[in-house]
Amino acid sequence: MALFSHFETEAQKSIPEFELGKNLGQTTELKLSDLATEISYIPLELTTKSLLAGINIILPAGNLLVVATRDNKIKVFDQKGKYINDIGNIGKGPGEFGAINTVFWDDKANEIIVYNSTEANLIFYSLKGKHLRSFKVPYPAQELFRTQNGTYLGILFMPGQMGSAFGRHFIFNTEGMVKPFMTMPSGGKLQIPPLYQYASFCRMGDKDLFVPTRSDTVYVVEGNEVRPFAVVNTNGKMLPDELYYKSATKAERSNYISNLSLQPVGNKSFCVEFQYQDKDYAAICNTATGKITVVQPGAMGIPNDLDGGFPFRFEKNYLNGNLYTAIEAIYLMSAQKEGWIKNPNQKYLDVVKGLKEDSNPVIIKTKLKEN
Repeated sequence: MALFSHFETEAQKSIPEFELGKNLGQTTELKLSDLATEISYIPLELTTKSLLAGINIILPAGNLLVVATRDNKIKVFDQKGKYINDIGNIGKGPGEFGAINTVFWDDKANEIIVYNSTEANLIFYSLKGKHLRSFKVPYPAQELFRTQNGTYLGILFMPGQMGSAFGRHFIFNTEGMVKPFMTMPSGGKLQIPPLYQYASFCRMGDKDLFVPTRSDTVYVVEGNEVRPFAVVNTNGKMLPDELYYKSATKAERSNYISNLSLQPVGNKSFCVEFQYQDKDYAAICNTATGKITVVQPGAMGIPNDLDGGFPFRFEKNYLNGNLYTAIEAIYLMSAQKEGWIKNPNQKYLDVVKGLKEDSNPVIIKTKLKEN
């Protein structure tokens, strides 16, 4: 068992800082063409076997798309939306899961990996749905992420026994490496919240980034190491503990930044979504230039000027320069019918025209610019 890695405040002084707090009043209007070059639509085939009860996860897997549903089913489609097969099923036997916490794609082994949170184990399948093997996760993580090199990042709901100490974060692989570590906000105060707020993880090019609970520090996972990567400096505007841990009025909370969520925006930029003064914002941090751009998306997202269709939303489903978003068919139809979509082109209109109220969701594939 490896000892805890512990990142001191001094070690974070040399990493880049993005001044979010100082730029809150300087929002920029953004259109989809500022971020992306093209957009396409994949209506998912509807059959008795492919019926979807809403999509929680989209996983690009080679030339296929794997989706995990709200009722704990996993289905495979091709890039045209044709249903291929299911993967696994609910149960307690070999290759079965009680609840899908998350799903990963191993592009080197061509395997689908399901984190079964009820048993705290990883279940490996072929794309055709064959159960290959299972692996017990070292600690019962409430959140689990997988890096591009096969290292896993686990996060416990509350601190637990890890070797000779207590902690919440650990990395491991299926070859026996287990390494707990501690995180430290840039202000230097170690926080162990009694109330749980989710951490956030995303892929940015060849880097795997995450922000721990109530932290302003972005970390990078590199092999067997975790280190600070950047600080999103809120300049004292992060919701303080005294308001987070106790009941507070909406007015008391509104003047502070809350709910930081990390999203990918390309190979050199990441996005932090947050709430401030009862409005939703996004801060795009370009690691190549050091520039931060704060935007306030509309109620539906960033205006889509590529085809006039459904507005763009930041998503974690990022692979090979593309972001994948699932939109319910009835929502696309309603947006068009009610006039929420302005000046759509014929290609978008044809997609919506081919839908019915009970159609499966449509996956929107957005090609991001190289930045």
